[in-house]
Parts: sequence; structure tokens; C-alpha cells
Amino acid sequence: MEVLPIFTAEASLIDLFREFLVVYEETELDDKDDDTLFLNRKGRRFHEIYFHNYFNDTPYELSYNHSESEKSIIELFFDGKEIKSFSVQYKDLKFLDKLLRDLRFSLKSENVLQWTLLVHPLKGVVKLSDCL
Repeated sequence: MEVLPIFTAEASLIDLFREFLVVYEETELDDKDDDTLFLNRKGRRFHEIYFHNYFNDTPYELSYNHSESEKSIIELFFDGKEIKSFSVQYKDLKFLDKLLRDLRFSLKSENVLQWTLLVHPLKGVVKLSDCL
């Protein structure tokens, strides 16, 4: 499993993302516990997406799991705003990219897109609105 870190100034993003995943036509909710949703791709028996349904300790996340360059880009982008972070674990990058495109489309009228960054494994730090 790989990890997709997500940083946002909009606390509502975590709820919007969770709601999207539960109704997303490409996934099925298989199980959940207090802090994680376990989702399968439709027609498959193994967990494809683990959605961590809680905010991380962002200063720790930035200092421990990200390069100085990534940390600098993220902090500069948010320019003093409070930064929230959470993560999604995934198995298939192509599937994750499709899911992110569909999420972006479903949130196009929401304000959260302009204040959300991802640390994409191939593209680095990118805005959710620009990532794919």
C-alpha cells in the first residue's frame, strides 16, 4: 500500500471526501472502524482504498514524512492558514488517479478545491484542482 497525503485549509474536505467514497460507483464499503473506511473496487474482494477518517498531527506529519522542499511548498501555499492533513492508502495508482479526477469533478462547486494540496507520487506537491 502507498500513502497519499492530503493537506487542506478546509476542515470540511474530510467529510466531503468520505461521503464521496461511500457513494462512489467504483468502490464498495467493505468495513469500517473508528478511524478508517476499508473500500474495495467493485467486483474485487480485497481492499483497494483505506480512507483514514481523522486529521493527522500536521506539524509532525510535515517534519517526519516530507522533505524540506515539500514542507516549504506546503507552508508557503497556505501562508499562515491552519493546515489540516489526512491520508488515503491505495494499491493501484491508476485507480487512485481516476478516483481523484472524479472527486475533483464532484467537488467542482465547493470552495475546498482551491485550498487543498496532495503529495502525488509522480507529480509531487500539487493542488487537487490541478492534479490530473
